Amino acid sequence: MLSTDTSRVEVSDEGRGIPPARLARIFDMFAQADEEGDSHRGLGVGLALTRAIVELHRGDIEVTSRVGVGSRFVVRLPRAPAPDHPDLSRGERAAPVADFGGRLRVLVVDDNRDAAESLALWIETFGHEARVAHDGSEALDVALRAPPDLVLLDIGLPGMSGNDVARALRASPQLRDTRVVALSGWASAEDRARSIQAAFDQHLAKPIEPATLQEVLAATMARRKV
Repeated sequence: MLSTDTSRVEVSDEGRGIPPARLARIFDMFAQADEEGDSHRGLGVGLALTRAIVELHRGDIEVTSRVGVGSRFVVRLPRAPAPDHPDLSRGERAAPVADFGGRLRVLVVDDNRDAAESLALWIETFGHEARVAHDGSEALDVALRAPPDLVLLDIGLPGMSGNDVARALRASPQLRDTRVVALSGWASAEDRARSIQAAFDQHLAKPIEPATLQEVLAATMARRKV
């Protein structure tokens, strides 16, 4: 029975449905319900992002589905207590909003526009500010105009490589405190060694999991406070 302190939202469709073998991992990052070629498929981040947002609000989400019949998604969220509004007619002041440690400024650099925008959305979901660039020169321009706390930088960029961008970032005095993390599909030992030589702080393989992204953000926040 649904608690009076819980709200329930149900969404259903009459689509193709999700095969049982895929249902268990449908909320995984970059998971796809259909492995066959499909020009209408996305990146497989929508449901993972939805679950992250729901869980950040202390809720849960579940799905049931039958192939050829459709799918049903149920979201349950705890209801927030009614706020105690101050009586402004008596000169009462509203309480200040709590400070949860501030926001990071994060620059995402990837020539894959969908991947960059999806990662930026994840970062904003975790409460930080995200900007996006799609090549090396744009990344340097954005970084110099508004120095970020963290740069998540793809190595395989067109023209100027990610390693060259990292070196250029390090050469700028105003970016000396910026944390630069390689995020690449190139993740061999040789690739990692080259990124360290290019002055990256860390090398992560794509696709990055939400928990790993949170760890990177937390480490950057901790370094900023030192």
